[in-house]
Amino acid sequence: MEDNKIDRVISSLSKIEHSAEGIKNDTEKKKSEYLKEIEEKIKLFDERLEKEHKENLEKLAERLEEEKRTAMLDMRKDMETQVGKLDFAYEKNHEKISREIFQRLINE
Repeated sequence: MEDNKIDRVISSLSKIEHSAEGIKNDTEKKKSEYLKEIEEKIKLFDERLEKEHKENLEKLAERLEEEKRTAMLDMRKDMETQVGKLDFAYEKNHEKISREIFQRLINE
């Protein structure tokens, strides 16, 4: 009778161990699947972030290029205006300026 109880205890312990191994294996499998899922989400996040970063850099480069073009055009217009003023001043006063220079040369 004592052997029968021991056999039942051993049998119960064997069932518990077998069940624990099943739970452990199932947990390991779920853990592995979860890690794969997390790695995939991280990969997708990194790809999306890289794409957004690249798009933002491209937009920034385009905006800076446009600002540069605008600044160059404004500078060119200002330069043309200044040259026009100098041309006008020269046309208006070139004889007077020439005489003043000639007089200075003679007086020295």
